Amino acid sequence: MANHNGATSIEEIEKLAEEKSKKDKKLSALWNFINISIGDGQTYDDSFASFKRFRFQPRILSARRERSTWSSLLGNPVRLPVGISPVIGYTFAHPDGDAVAGRATAKAGTVMIMSSVGNLSIEDFASMVPSNGLYWAQTYLFRDKRNTLNLVKNAERLGFKAIVVTVDSPVETKSSNNSAQSKDHFKKYFSMKAKTPGANIKYIKGKERVYKQMSMTEFWMTEEGMTEAACCADWDDLAWLQKQTKLPIVLKGVLSAESARMASHRGISGIIVSAHGGRQLDGVPAPV
Repeated sequence: MANHNGATSIEEIEKLAEEKSKKDKKLSALWNFINISIGDGQTYDDSFASFKRFRFQPRILSARRERSTWSSLLGNPVRLPVGISPVIGYTFAHPDGDAVAGRATAKAGTVMIMSSVGNLSIEDFASMVPSNGLYWAQTYLFRDKRNTLNLVKNAERLGFKAIVVTVDSPVETKSSNNSAQSKDHFKKYFSMKAKTPGANIKYIKGKERVYKQMSMTEFWMTEEGMTEAACCADWDDLAWLQKQTKLPIVLKGVLSAESARMASHRGISGIIVSAHGGRQLDGVPAPV
């Protein structure tokens, strides 16, 4: 097995992470939470199978002595055209949470999308990462618009370069896939205590939230939490957001050409083709 300096594939990196997770109960619960799907796992499984069907087409005798992976995202240069999507759970792997990934992407010269529903506030994140990094802020069109507005205004103030709106979670998802083992891992992860689950959600059921340590289940799997995020938003809600910020807006969770055209027509700056890792709306197409 290669060490972390010698891993040459995603598969090797995954194996290293899995091996490390087995040595710690929290990491084990986090590892298995990351690797589960919902429903029957159709989209999850199809995503892997679809990706494996693609092949590179080489062009012979076309190599140059000087090669570059530089590109640009919304006018910002990136050294590597691979970034980090918004995810939750960093805090259970490292005390600095999302900021660890932020520091890594800054070092690599690429983009980090900070999750709005992680356990690290956007203010703390910004104070713990290099100021010259490229960071985008993810949000939902929350039921209480003040939650969205609070995060967006902080993103502007703290130097984030774009707002990423997740649009593929119109309903609450409580179930994991049909595997009893996966359901057990799902419950173990959500039973873990977090100091501030959903640190960027300031308002719940119309009232300012009182922060306290609680399990992920107590926050996200009750009326208090996920119901707030799983808002059936529409294009009018997005139009409202466009009026609130001068930052470019990117939609995450687009899976059809029709939706992409609608986004472009309405002045959206970019899209992220995503099926949420097969964790929402099972049965939708694999992104690739």
